[in-house]
Amino acid sequence: MNIGAMDVESKRILDRDLYERKSVVIRGVDLPRDFRPSTTDVVVILLEGNTCEVYIDSLVSYSGPSEAWRGICSRPESEGGARLVTSVRGDLFTVVNQLSILLAEATPAPRLDVESLTEIDTVIEGLVPQAVPESSSIDEEALLDRLKTRVLGQDGALRALCSEVARHMAKSAPSRPVAIFALGPTGVGKTRSAQELADAMRDLEGDGATSFLRLDMNEYQEEYRISQLLGAPQGYIGHGSGSQLLEVLQREGRAIVLFDEIDKAHPAILKVLMNAMDAGRISSAGEIEGSREVDCRGAIFIFTSNHDATEVIGDADALTTDVYEHRFEVDDIARKRLLEARVAPEIIGRLSRFLLFLPLDEQTRAAIVTLAVQESAEEYGLSVTYIEPSVIIEVMRVATDGGFGARPIRYLVDDLLGRAFVAAVAEDLNGKSVRVCGPPFSLEVKDSPAEGEDE
Repeated sequence: MNIGAMDVESKRILDRDLYERKSVVIRGVDLPRDFRPSTTDVVVILLEGNTCEVYIDSLVSYSGPSEAWRGICSRPESEGGARLVTSVRGDLFTVVNQLSILLAEATPAPRLDVESLTEIDTVIEGLVPQAVPESSSIDEEALLDRLKTRVLGQDGALRALCSEVARHMAKSAPSRPVAIFALGPTGVGKTRSAQELADAMRDLEGDGATSFLRLDMNEYQEEYRISQLLGAPQGYIGHGSGSQLLEVLQREGRAIVLFDEIDKAHPAILKVLMNAMDAGRISSAGEIEGSREVDCRGAIFIFTSNHDATEVIGDADALTTDVYEHRFEVDDIARKRLLEARVAPEIIGRLSRFLLFLPLDEQTRAAIVTLAVQESAEEYGLSVTYIEPSVIIEVMRVATDGGFGARPIRYLVDDLLGRAFVAAVAEDLNGKSVRVCGPPFSLEVKDSPAEGEDE
């Protein structure tokens, strides 16, 4: 413990009448494991008559068996946000000694070792072999099959994603969340993979089993936005209004949280997540359901970025024709690129896995256009059961990639075929099976196969 003069930082826990008196600060007092936070500053106020009053920050909470400390931590706080711990007659040494005694009383008795508790050899001899229960983990192959129908052309990345998620879900007591970094050009399926992962897991586990939260890091380019993640501290505007991230993690232990385009966020944003990625808990600025710590060990964190994606993919292609055959080498390439981008190494080291999302080939783009036509028609209430190849060819001819991947295709489809969809609605084709023809684009009732269609 360090003893020093009171400064502005320490004064925040005491009201004006108290801190103007003669006082000292005991810094970095270690608290037993049932306290939160684990350390605090203690302010000692010297009163007349050789008496001292000892105060702690009102943010200190206690969940252990000591009735005395439960009472202390439930006392009303003073105007400046402090709680009186005890009053002691004597010098500073006496105060420190009394404080140590109080803390020792709050510490649970040490646990006995196994040999003291039972005859472990007898236990082993008396065990009857048990059948190994079936794993309650999610079916990796079933999860992959669902994702591959919704995210096209990224089978390698999806297989790696499903492997990480299935292994994490199989742990009955994970020590930390799984942290996955999805890297690739824009519009190739990184964000959609996270969204579809949540839907697929709900399909396999049942409604309500897995929640999903997307955080657009474009909105977190300033450091003060941290309060949106963790809640506003006491005394600041917004205190007590809650935090979207922490409330989801508190309510749903197995949430999928997508930090989209993390390279756009202020560096401080990743730093506040370091403890979550390492120890599986996040400290809140305010209480959430009676606690200031949120357990996130069962969560799945997915970070996306397109920063240096082309260079990383080029380096990986030079290494192997299949980037997923050399998982650790590809991880090293991605980590080095992040270091060159001045991402803190302690953050990079906490990432569980890197996923490379590769540029889309022509076959994949054609499949994406096909699905986009069907999905766009559904927005008009139309049921498309066949699309002439000439329609897909024309859309792809107009949709030059330009480095934007699949993202603009939906807008282009609606722009090119929107009039045909509106005309079909006017003709009362809603609810009927229709075919898309063209160009020029039109919709017809599908009552018989056209030339080139399968019976």
